[in-house]
Amino acid sequence: MEKKEELKINLMPLSFFKAGGVFTGNINSMRYMVKKEALDEDERLSVYAWPGPFIFGKTGDELKISESFSLSDEGIKKTAEWLEDIYSKREEEFSQPMSLLNYI
Repeated sequence: MEKKEELKINLMPLSFFKAGGVFTGNINSMRYMVKKEALDEDERLSVYAWPGPFIFGKTGDELKISESFSLSDEGIKKTAEWLEDIYSKREEEFSQPMSLLNYI
């Protein structure tokens, strides 16, 4: 039996998000975005994940999942762990190749 490689997501440092940076990426067909947002009068890291191939603005809200974490080094760590967990739970779906040809 072939051993599965452990998934490890690396995000930008805290200073990037504090300065308003938006980080996007993908793992196979799972797209994701991490950014600072004001939620309930508190600045937090918001993370979104959705199936590709489309960009965030062209994907229906019903396909997006999201979570928020503290705007801290620990929050960045938890954000990466959350993304890894989402991918693991939906690996069969997200491991499929992304192609716009599936939509024409």
